[in-house]
Amino acid sequence: QIIVLNKDTLVAVYGTRNSATSGSAVYTASSGVFYSNDGGLTWADNNPSFMQIETVNIEIDPNDLAQNTWLAFVGNKSIKQVQSAPGVYRSTNRGVNWINVYNQSALSGTFHPTLPNELYICTEVMGLQYATNTNSDSFSTNNVASYPFRRPQKIFFNPYNVNEVWASSFGNGFRVGTTNITTGFFSYNSAIQNTPILYPNPTAGNLSFSQTLYDIEVFNIYGQSVLEKIKTAKNISVQELLDGIYFIRTGNFVLKFIVKH
Repeated sequence: QIIVLNKDTLVAVYGTRNSATSGSAVYTASSGVFYSNDGGLTWADNNPSFMQIETVNIEIDPNDLAQNTWLAFVGNKSIKQVQSAPGVYRSTNRGVNWINVYNQSALSGTFHPTLPNELYICTEVMGLQYATNTNSDSFSTNNVASYPFRRPQKIFFNPYNVNEVWASSFGNGFRVGTTNITTGFFSYNSAIQNTPILYPNPTAGNLSFSQTLYDIEVFNIYGQSVLEKIKTAKNISVQELLDGIYFIRTGNFVLKFIVKH
């Protein structure tokens, strides 16, 4: 996994490496999160021992605009050779120091696109977890009981409807569900209906809706209102907005659109 940060700096995750030619697996201390600020010519390695066997994923916290806060998701292969410490680790200084914030084997995490400091955690044996207080080193987690499988792999949000959540898994296929915009909680629903469609998207002027919307609020990625609340409409003008990503909140839906002049 490679992520390009602002100013062309790089973050890379190397997963497990089995050096055994036969018999039981022998995992080398080559895994972890690595950081380069020179286009990949050199890499900083500040990984503690429990991240050196199976670091699976990295998430850059979108609530930290400086991109200094990272979450590393560590699996349980480390139990075989070094300190038993799988889980989620948080760094606020680009990987120089790490603090454990969740102590179960973790495969990935996905931040909620509109609820700050909340994310889904895909675990290896504990199913799907929902975490809050992710802006601190004291996460609060709840099991998402409606998700019926112990090993989800990754959570994805529909970019055009943040109430629609997709879950991939290791052995249980894809499932789709809905999330309440107030709590972010996942409930299984195989048939999502009546979701409004926005078009054209991206737009440079008028934005139309597939159905009449009520109590329309428009806000930017920081949650700031950018237009006066509209009681009811089938289309709105967004030509005065700057280029960027915006959201419409209407009833139980939050819908994403892009302005590009």
